[in-house]
Amino acid sequence: MAKKNKLQNKKSIQMKFITDTQKHEIDFELYGFENYLKETLKIDFVEIETINERALIEWHFDYEVREWGIKSYGAYATKISFGVYIECLKGNDENIETISHDLELTKLIKDFELNTEFNIDEDSEQILIREMMIDFDTKKILITFN
Repeated sequence: MAKKNKLQNKKSIQMKFITDTQKHEIDFELYGFENYLKETLKIDFVEIETINERALIEWHFDYEVREWGIKSYGAYATKISFGVYIECLKGNDENIETISHDLELTKLIKDFELNTEFNIDEDSEQILIREMMIDFDTKKILITFN
């Protein structure tokens, strides 16, 4: 009698999601952004007064099952669309004006290194994105789940 191949009972499942940061509360951190605005985009300002980030984060949730249960699971980001609306103060002490810019930065960050931290504790019943960090100096993006 032939032995049953255990790999026949192996199954990997992948689900795809898109998280809109304007609909879900996610902590944003932007590093090197002011320098990027001044040096790369040549936006002249004294101080950023308002900043509103928006992103669509595409991500996958994968899990691998066996006949005895779930072997492994994880989540990771795959693609990001990113934009920001800023209001800046421009000028000097005698003549200060507020200028605004609505910047679409998806093309800029497409070459950034995209990393994911998957920190699920045993008490958590949800898997979702909690934080997004973009570092314009190192050209890295970090998406943190739970």
